Amino acid sequence: MPDVIAAGVAGFSFGITAILFPLLSLHTCLFIFVMLSAIAAAAMPRLSTLPSVYAAFLFGIMAPLISILIVMDSEPSLSTIPAVLIMGCSLFYSARQLHSDLLDGLLSRFGLENEAGEDKLTHLANRRRFDIVLEQEWLHALRSGTPLSLIMLDVDFFKKFNDRYGHQDGDDCLEQVAGALAQSAKRAIDLVARYGGEEFVVLLSQTTRDDAYTMAERMRQAVERLNIPHQDSTLSHVTISLGGYTTFAGEDMKSEDLVKIADKALYRAKANGRNRVVWYDPNLDGTNEE
Repeated sequence: MPDVIAAGVAGFSFGITAILFPLLSLHTCLFIFVMLSAIAAAAMPRLSTLPSVYAAFLFGIMAPLISILIVMDSEPSLSTIPAVLIMGCSLFYSARQLHSDLLDGLLSRFGLENEAGEDKLTHLANRRRFDIVLEQEWLHALRSGTPLSLIMLDVDFFKKFNDRYGHQDGDDCLEQVAGALAQSAKRAIDLVARYGGEEFVVLLSQTTRDDAYTMAERMRQAVERLNIPHQDSTLSHVTISLGGYTTFAGEDMKSEDLVKIADKALYRAKANGRNRVVWYDPNLDGTNEE
């Protein structure tokens, strides 16, 4: 309840600017209306996690606005009221849809914990859990038309690391790398999983190519900052190579195609010197390194 009240007060602090309408020109009033709409839309991603809070924020913005339009009692003002109501309903509906999508994503990730969905060494999701979540997110992306990004990565020269330092140190290395990857994934809906051996995968739903690339680069730097010694690496410490792909799900593709294409980008990253991020570019029918 306190959150709802606080959101309503916050929205009202913006909406109260509508009391200036009788003193302003029509163009200025329209500008304020557009700005209030933009504020309401900008608050949606954060407040949609609790629809009642977002509803209170919307009400706080719209109540003063509609009240002033009624009091002004002029034809332009009264005819604007339906547009304001439609805007509010549309924003609230979009917030409910976003809330539903976020909830579905969380359930798909955390609803499998009792089905051996965790890798025992790294405590990340395991391959089985990843496969299930990938299929669920692919179907969701197909319905919603939102982008889906996938990052595949592995530890550079890991076999040589095991040969020199032993498997116990190799396991410790993988645990530290997994921790760096998990800390780099900021959102609850991001899934970081151990794909097999020294290979990991990161599934990013509702994520654009630029945002996913930024995530991959952040992970690369996080592992490098661990500064784990590796005498048989060209850089003398443990690094990772990453390949990624972003797409909109289509009927002509399958979820496993996303993995295959990201794996191609990973292969290119390793072939080009390792310790780098390479993103697959479908427009060039190949991979682009950045």
